Amino acid sequence: MKVKGLLNQLSLLFGCLCVFGLLGENVCAATIWRSLMVGPHYPGGASFDDTIAGTRMTNLSNQFALWSNWEPANMNVLIGAVTSEGITQAIMNAGVDDDDFFTFVYHGHGSSNECYSLPGERMFADELHSALAGLPATSTKLVVNLSCYGGSFGNELSTLNNIAFFSGAGATEVLPEPPRFYTNLFDNANPNNIEFVDWNSDNRISISEYYTASQVVDRGANSQYNNSNSILDNATVFYLPASVAEPSSVLGIIVIGVWGLKKIYKQGA
Repeated sequence: MKVKGLLNQLSLLFGCLCVFGLLGENVCAATIWRSLMVGPHYPGGASFDDTIAGTRMTNLSNQFALWSNWEPANMNVLIGAVTSEGITQAIMNAGVDDDDFFTFVYHGHGSSNECYSLPGERMFADELHSALAGLPATSTKLVVNLSCYGGSFGNELSTLNNIAFFSGAGATEVLPEPPRFYTNLFDNANPNNIEFVDWNSDNRISISEYYTASQVVDRGANSQYNNSNSILDNATVFYLPASVAEPSSVLGIIVIGVWGLKKIYKQGA
C-alpha cells in the first residue's frame, strides 16, 4: 500500500512538472521585456513621407509583439513631434526593473556632432546616456540607432552597464534608405524565420543572433561589441512563441486528469 501511495504521489508530481513546462522546455525567469521605439517626424522634402519613421517603428513594435516574451503592455512607440524631454520621460516611465530587458530603437535624423535631429530641437548623446543611466544597472539594455552618423553615440553609451549598442551607420556615415538594420531585422527576426536567425537551434534569439540577422556588421561603433560584449550571447531578445501546447504539457494534463478521476471514483465508492 505504501508503494502504491508513493507511485500515486510521484505520478502527480510528474504531471505537475509537465504542465508547468519544467521537463524539456525553456523556463523564463522574472525578466520582463520592455521597449521604446522612437520615430519622429522625418521631413525630407515635398516628395518624401514625413511619417515614414513613425510608421516603421509602429510596425517594428508589432513585429516584436509576435513573440512569446514581448507583451504589448510593456512596449511604447513615440512618434510625431518628439522632444528630448519626451524621450527622457518615456525611458524613465518604462518601468524597467533590475532583471528586465529594455530595448531602445531610434529611427530619424541624426547629426555628425553626436545628436538626434528632432523636430525643432536636438538630443545629444550625453542626454541619452543620462536617461539610460537612470535604469537599474543590472537591467539589460539594447540600443539601436537608425540615423545618419548614429555610430557617434557609441563611445558615450559604452560606459553604461549591461548594454549592447548597434548602429545602422557609422560615426561618419549617412544611413542608407531603407536602413539595413531595420529592414533585415523586420524581414528575418520573426517567428516564421527562426531557422534562419536561430543559429544554435535553442528556440530563442540572443542579441548576437539578432545582430547577425541584421547583416550590419562591423559598422562604426558596432565593431567594439562584435564578439567582445559578455551580454551578447547571454541576453535573449526573442523566445519562440508557443502556438500549440507542448507534448509534455499535454501528457501532464492527462496524468493529473487520470489521478483526479481515480480520487473521485474512490471517494464515491
